[in-house]
Amino acid sequence: MMLLIVSSGRTLRTGCYQLVMLTSISKATTCLLATLIWCNFIPPSCSFLMWRIIHNRMPTDDNLRSRGCVLVSVCALCLHAYETTRHLFFDCQFARSIWVWLEGKLRCKFDFSSPVDMLLRCLSAVRLLLRDIALADILHTIHTIWMARNGIKLNNANISLHPTLIKINTAILLTAGLSNNSCWPDSIALQVMRDLQVFPKHRPPP
Repeated sequence: MMLLIVSSGRTLRTGCYQLVMLTSISKATTCLLATLIWCNFIPPSCSFLMWRIIHNRMPTDDNLRSRGCVLVSVCALCLHAYETTRHLFFDCQFARSIWVWLEGKLRCKFDFSSPVDMLLRCLSAVRLLLRDIALADILHTIHTIWMARNGIKLNNANISLHPTLIKINTAILLTAGLSNNSCWPDSIALQVMRDLQVFPKHRPPP
């Protein structure tokens, strides 16, 4: 695993280990999630962000309040609700619009009951390349939502949906090129890849 130095001087791996020890997720599930999200075709920044969400260690307003910070909270993306990790990434109208767009592209339904269930759902994909693309979709979407939130809160940026979707689709294209998996050129796989503008990697003939 690649080691990155964070602002506190600790390595990224050390930080992730401490997050695991602070949560109630089983060791087997933790190992499975680690294998799933820490891979060579996903940027470490996206993987680490998802890792923090899984273990409820994001610096969203609800978590900051629980640590004693006094602040007035509102979701920066929709301005309609108190900012929590779940609302920001899954329930916010802006985030929901992205997820609906992705579901249409991938021809699937995401499980929003928890981030863990959403990730584990990717394992059910028979076509490995499509599994990698779905995983990349989730992690890049999470990262893009977080960066959009920070852009508004920290830089007063003007964030709109269409450029955000283009950014996510561009990240998906890069991921598909880095994945080592391939798939059979069946109708479903080809249709999904066409919609995402991904060039399929066909399996060699037996």
